[in-house]
Amino acid sequence: MTPRRLLAPVIAATVAVTGIIAIPTGAASAATKYKACANKKTGEMRLVVKGKKCKKNEKKLKWNVKGPAGGTGATGPQGPVGERGPAGAFNAVDQTGKVIGPIVGFFSGVYPMVRLSSGAILVWDGNPSNANPLPFVAPEVFYRQAGCSGDAYGLYSPGLPFDLGIVIGSPPAPGSPIYRLQPGTPQSFTALSTLTPAGCQATSSAISMAYIAKPAGSVPTVAQPFYIEPQS
Repeated sequence: MTPRRLLAPVIAATVAVTGIIAIPTGAASAATKYKACANKKTGEMRLVVKGKKCKKNEKKLKWNVKGPAGGTGATGPQGPVGERGPAGAFNAVDQTGKVIGPIVGFFSGVYPMVRLSSGAILVWDGNPSNANPLPFVAPEVFYRQAGCSGDAYGLYSPGLPFDLGIVIGSPPAPGSPIYRLQPGTPQSFTALSTLTPAGCQATSSAISMAYIAKPAGSVPTVAQPFYIEPQS
C-alpha cells in the first residue's frame, strides 16, 4: 500500500489524538476556506497562509469549516395556558373630581361599594340630593365593660361584606365615626355598655357573632353620583 493511500487515516488519527490544527475563533460563522499541508508519512498537518506552498513531502489539503444549514426542526409542543391576569381596578370619583376610593363591587348589582383609605367599605345610592352612605347595619358597637371602655365589638351580618363600615350616626351623615371589624374568632358575651349615635349607654345585652371593631375614620363628604375612573 502506497503512502498516499495511508495518508487519510493517518491524518484523521493525528487530528483526533494530537490536535495539531488550531482553528481561529469565529471561523464557523465566516465560512472561511482553510489550507493545510499534511506530512505524507506522519500525517502531521500545519495551516499555511495564502500564497505559501507545501513541501515535497507534504500533501495540500483544503476545507471549509462551515457546513450547509440544516433543515428547520419540528415545531415544539404548545406550552400550558397561563393564569388569568388580575381584573382592572377602578376608583369612585365624585362630582367635584375627588377620588373617594376604589370600587370593590356593586351591592345588588347597582350600588357602588367603595373602600375608604381606612379599609372600611361604604355603599352609596347615587342620589344627587343625598350625601349619606346607605345604613346597612345597626349604628352601634358593644363593650364587655361599663362606660364604653376596653375593646369595642361589632356584630357581623352574614351576607354583607366583612369590611362593611359600622357608622355611628343616624343618619350616617358626613363626619360620623366609622368602625371596622377585625379578623379573628367570633365572640359571644353579655355587653355592659354600647356606643350609639346618642352616646355611651349602659346595657345588659347578650350578643353573639361579635368581632373586635377598630375606629376607621369618618364618613367623607361626597357629591353624588359617582363616576368610575380606571386607576392609573
